[in-house]
Amino acid sequence: MPSRVDLSDWVIHFVHDHNPDIRLFDADGEDIDTALAYTPEGRPIRSDFDLFRQDEPLDPRASAFDVLLRILDDGYLRASWSIRNQKPTIYGPTAAVCFTEMPLFALIQYHKERANRGYVGRYAIALKKAEFFQQGGRPVIYGLSGMHTEEKVGAANFAQTRNLSESCGIGMREQYRYVAMSLGGNKRIDWSHEREWRWTKEFKDGFDFPGLPIWAKAYDAPCGMCFSRVLIITETQNEAREVVNKLKEYDDSGYNNFDTQFDKTLLRSTYVTSFEELAKLNPDPNIRIEDIPFSDIGRVQVVAVSNEMLKRVKSAHQLAKREAAAAAEEYKKPMRQDEKGRLIHSGFGWANVITYDSHSEAVQALKQLGLADPIGGIGYFLTDVTASAKTEHSLEIESAAAQRAAEILTKELGQEFLVRKKWD
Repeated sequence: MPSRVDLSDWVIHFVHDHNPDIRLFDADGEDIDTALAYTPEGRPIRSDFDLFRQDEPLDPRASAFDVLLRILDDGYLRASWSIRNQKPTIYGPTAAVCFTEMPLFALIQYHKERANRGYVGRYAIALKKAEFFQQGGRPVIYGLSGMHTEEKVGAANFAQTRNLSESCGIGMREQYRYVAMSLGGNKRIDWSHEREWRWTKEFKDGFDFPGLPIWAKAYDAPCGMCFSRVLIITETQNEAREVVNKLKEYDDSGYNNFDTQFDKTLLRSTYVTSFEELAKLNPDPNIRIEDIPFSDIGRVQVVAVSNEMLKRVKSAHQLAKREAAAAAEEYKKPMRQDEKGRLIHSGFGWANVITYDSHSEAVQALKQLGLADPIGGIGYFLTDVTASAKTEHSLEIESAAAQRAAEILTKELGQEFLVRKKWD
């Protein structure tokens, strides 16, 4: 309905600061480890994707922008129970992902109000509503015709942490859509202004995405989730540029660091802007997301690499390689040796030279020459810049070699190269 300015063709998922204190407790004050979903018999269903993140948990103080970068790295929006006041607000046996369909002018105003109240929703991911519907997204159900009654733990049809009673008239499969509402009496409950939509599915044990795949390719959908376009909104334009560079990184790699394949077509159809830029738009209450000039918004670009840059990069890499070997030998000289003449060092490991500016001509030249491997979410690893340095897999020696190489490359190519260390 193009003439309806109060409607939108898009649904929007807000991203906020990580809050690890939002969790559930039992009667004894112990944490309740909620699962992704529950069977009708109450058995928890979990995803093995969580195993990937055991060594890289999200920082408890992670900002909303950090959370957004984690979403990009995962390639999907994780389903949750939307816990408030130690209670899940999602009913039924499956966790869900929440969206709003508010139009753009309301989104900008809502963003200002939430920021002023300290409830941070400064970042957003938007999907086409029709495509979201095709993937199972549905509008929520506000309120009931009768009384709000919940099942108690131990009831025959109690499948997880919070269920509506059968007397409410909403089946278990649709309970994720229910939002409590009360416009009379002493306690007013009204979230209808959020114009909320939710998504869930029948989750399965094993390597099943614990949420809604966006860029990550779902195993049962060869084109990912078949979204044609995604819009990401950050707080600032600098953050928007960082997100675009991240998208290019995944596009160059095709995978994230956990070998999850990404949909390159959608990566190139993901547009990034900021509330900083949106605030400059004409404050016309009729403006919609559809009216944004997408051609002017940041997105993954093809970077042309000149022959001059290829020569410059090759020369810088050769110099860095020689200097890395020299640095390794220098570092070894004062090191102690054991009775068999072996160097005594603090431990084994690896040190890699890495860089991040994915749209830089130098980075793309390194990639084109086969001198750098992109790893989605981590950066561009220089493949053999320390290969001529005899490091004996000592983290100390490797670090010395890599540090010298990074300094040379930074100086010669005019962008920052860093050292990434890892113990064996």
